[in-house]
Amino acid sequence: MTLTKREALVICRELWEWLRDHPRRRKDDWPEWGKYGRMNSNCPACEYCEQQDLHCWECILPWPDGNCCAPASPFTAWRDGKDSGQGMVDLCNQTLRKLDREEGMERGTHHTQSETTLYVADVGVVIVKQNFHPLPTRNISTHEIKVCKHRDDMGGYGEELFRGTLPELLDRLGN
Repeated sequence: MTLTKREALVICRELWEWLRDHPRRRKDDWPEWGKYGRMNSNCPACEYCEQQDLHCWECILPWPDGNCCAPASPFTAWRDGKDSGQGMVDLCNQTLRKLDREEGMERGTHHTQSETTLYVADVGVVIVKQNFHPLPTRNISTHEIKVCKHRDDMGGYGEELFRGTLPELLDRLGN
C-alpha cells in the first residue's frame, strides 16, 4: 500500500490509540495490520519515509530530538513503560492539525482504507463514514454515517451526536 502523508498519520494514530487502550501489547499485535499490510518497523510513519526515500531525521512526525529513538521522544517513553501511548496519539494529532493548517483544510475530506471523514470546522463536527470507498464515487444515502463533536484539543472524534443514514440526518436537521 502506497501511503500519503495524511494516511500514514491517520493509521499511525489508529495504531497508537489501540496500543494506549491495550497495555502490555506490542505494535506487531495490532489486529489492523491485516487491513493495511505490514509496514517498516511496524510504523506507518517509518513506512511512509521508506516509500518516499527519506531518512529517519526527515520523519513526518516532529520528534523532540530528531528521531523516535531519542530519549525525549514519546515513542521511547512508551517503549520504556513510562507512557501508555497517549504521547504518541497526541503527537499524531498535533501533526495532523499542522498538516490541516498547511493545506488550508478548514473543511475537506480525508480518506483511508477504512473510513472517509468530512471535517466541518465552522460548526465543530466530524462526519465519519466507515468501510466504503471515497464519498464522490458512491451513493452515500444508503450508508450509515455518524456525526461526532470535533475534539480540537486532541483531534480525532468526540461525543457521538448522530448515527444513521444521510436522509435520516437531513430529516432530523429539518425538524
